[in-house]
Amino acid sequence: MTHKQQKPKVFELSHSRKGQVQLTVNWIYIVIAGAVILLFFAGLVVKGKDAAEKNIAEDVVQVMGNVFTGAGVSEKTKNRIETSGLAEFTFQFTCMEGVSTFGIKDKTNSVQDTTQPTFSPEEIKTTRMLLWSLPYKLPYKIVDLLFVTSVNTKYFLIAFDDIDFVNEFDTATDDSDKTMKINWQSITTLEDVDPKGNFQIRIVDLDGIYVKENGDVPVKALTLADDKVTAVTFLSGNLVQYYQKQGTVWSKKGKPVEMVSLGGKRDAAKYAAIFANDGNQYTCNMLKAYKRLGLVNKVYQGKLQDLQSYYTENSQLSLTKAGCYGLAGVEGFAFEQNLKNEMEAYQNKIETCIFESKEGLASTSCQDFVGLANAISNINQELQSECISLY
Repeated sequence: MTHKQQKPKVFELSHSRKGQVQLTVNWIYIVIAGAVILLFFAGLVVKGKDAAEKNIAEDVVQVMGNVFTGAGVSEKTKNRIETSGLAEFTFQFTCMEGVSTFGIKDKTNSVQDTTQPTFSPEEIKTTRMLLWSLPYKLPYKIVDLLFVTSVNTKYFLIAFDDIDFVNEFDTATDDSDKTMKINWQSITTLEDVDPKGNFQIRIVDLDGIYVKENGDVPVKALTLADDKVTAVTFLSGNLVQYYQKQGTVWSKKGKPVEMVSLGGKRDAAKYAAIFANDGNQYTCNMLKAYKRLGLVNKVYQGKLQDLQSYYTENSQLSLTKAGCYGLAGVEGFAFEQNLKNEMEAYQNKIETCIFESKEGLASTSCQDFVGLANAISNINQELQSECISLY
């Protein structure tokens, strides 16, 4: 019997399972569509009955919380929430110690979330919210990162060296449905920045040279309040620095934060840094992703054990598939660099990173994820040629 005929069933995906996944996705879209309809009528009620405003506000927060949850598990999707009837409200997004809080400004009711990484301005006041999710992989998929913005939040991307990312951003945010297009503009100088009636603006310095501490804020941006003019700069070493307008100059908003990613196109961690309000919100939500990574890595460690058992039970394959045994870390055959060792080291780093992040350390071992994730990815690619791959 050949090697392929003996693949364990654990690595197969039945048609019924695919059907269940498709059914789940369909229900997610139904929930989102239904919630958007409810929000529309809630806005009408708010306009017509001021006495019921408190109850309506509570209902709105709960419904929108459900929409965010649904949008967050819909991979690579864009959604919009029509909030024209709720335009008088200011929605707030905060995150502390791995717990996100969403609510309406000056209202007591709010919803909390400990699992979905959500990146957004601190405040949104708009007639339409825009939701966008991208999968975060390190190296296998961990979770979908959710970006929340609005039609009146404008992003100005400036770059000379990283112009390829500007082109990528253009393609990624393009949509045949213009009502779901991100409000952004590519510029070549900061003097091109013009708010033009937008609620708030964010300057994205992809080269890390245009926005500096005590540097001049664009003249036309001086008409906006300080907290409505922010910037994010990408520095060397995968560091990200946030700024905020302070009168006529830029002021650093916290210390630089680490961006943990494998790079490449549609880099979810990089997009998240663009949409995050500041470094605190960014690291707080990435902590959720790291916690999820710890669980996902354990799942793949379980799959690796099944893979090792398969090779152990079929020892005759060692004559022709010795490399498979070595890469999988089977005892007696293990190569110096194998999946078992790399994934155990990865799990240790994940747990250390989570602890250090909770302690608020400026520099953590989270950046070590990149080397270990690349090692696991390279071994998995070798397995794909003649062996059973891990993912």
